[in-house]
Amino acid sequence: MVLRIVFVCFSVLLFTSCQQEVEKKGNEIPPVTVFSKPLDWEKQIVYLTSVLSENKQPQWLYYRARAYFFTHQYHLAKLDLEELLENANEINEEYYALHAWVLIRLGMLNQAKEAVGLLQASTKNASEYLPMFFEYHLAFQQKNEAKRIFDRIVKEETKSETDFSQLGELLFSGDTLRASNWLSSKTNIDYQQDFVAKSYLNLAAAKASPIAFQGICLKLMKNYPRDAYYLNAWAKFLQRMRKVDMSEKVHLQAIQLMPENENFVFDLGKLYFDVRNYPEAIRYFSKITMNQPAYSSAQYYKALTLFFTGKRVEAVQMMDSLYAKNKVAPVWSKKFYQFVRARTDSTTVSSDSLSNLTQ
Repeated sequence: MVLRIVFVCFSVLLFTSCQQEVEKKGNEIPPVTVFSKPLDWEKQIVYLTSVLSENKQPQWLYYRARAYFFTHQYHLAKLDLEELLENANEINEEYYALHAWVLIRLGMLNQAKEAVGLLQASTKNASEYLPMFFEYHLAFQQKNEAKRIFDRIVKEETKSETDFSQLGELLFSGDTLRASNWLSSKTNIDYQQDFVAKSYLNLAAAKASPIAFQGICLKLMKNYPRDAYYLNAWAKFLQRMRKVDMSEKVHLQAIQLMPENENFVFDLGKLYFDVRNYPEAIRYFSKITMNQPAYSSAQYYKALTLFFTGKRVEAVQMMDSLYAKNKVAPVWSKKFYQFVRARTDSTTVSSDSLSNLTQ
């Protein structure tokens, strides 16, 4: 009898310890509900943030970076991947692939070159990476290579006449005007296609009816509330609607979400320039670094800002120096000199009330 009681007690203790062990492992391994399909990326982020607070394993960082990517939080994805690549003992292909795609979405194309080159040399998962390669070559304006990849993607599509295929055919045919008109006429787009969404925001903004454009912008932001590109497009739309204060706030939010993208910084500087807040315009134009696409246009508007505030000689000297050192694109320096020559008959330059600005 005593032996039977001892055996029962031992069994209970063993079962309890096993149950605790299972519960402990459950804290480390994500439950099936978190990674089930259709994927709930927001739930993954919440869960993985909890796990990573105690255990920063590379695989967990990768999973959270992937969830950040698919919710268009590219800056946060980049931070996780940088930590992963710095500390991981072994770098998997999927780590490189996600890092490359994040850098492309952030506009950091030069930094993405090495990873893209390694992936293109691998034939193992070529089809899986085609959308990324397409975005990469399109961003570098390598149209022949982008068209070749586009044809492969369309060939593998299960649906015919998608927004992606129709828009691509128009753009690669060189008919940008027709593409712009086609996009402007749409009241709904494929919100899952980043290429289609950004093309709409860039090409249809000036032609689409304000109501239609507003509707699509709001739907995009509802699906991806932390997408800095969509917020920046919305900010520019608000400016066109003369909602300057709201536009300024949304611009600042976009910059906070994606500080790597200096085009957003330029757009905010342009807002300040347009409303004649010249001190702030100068401040934001001065933040654009020389290797950025927006650098030349930022210098042009910076020179105009000086010109409009009565610092005519300083404005011309600044542009002369940049032009002599090939630090500004010829089209922008030419545009500035044409502007100045058109006013050479004027003996005075009208100053704005905001003329006391510092550089």
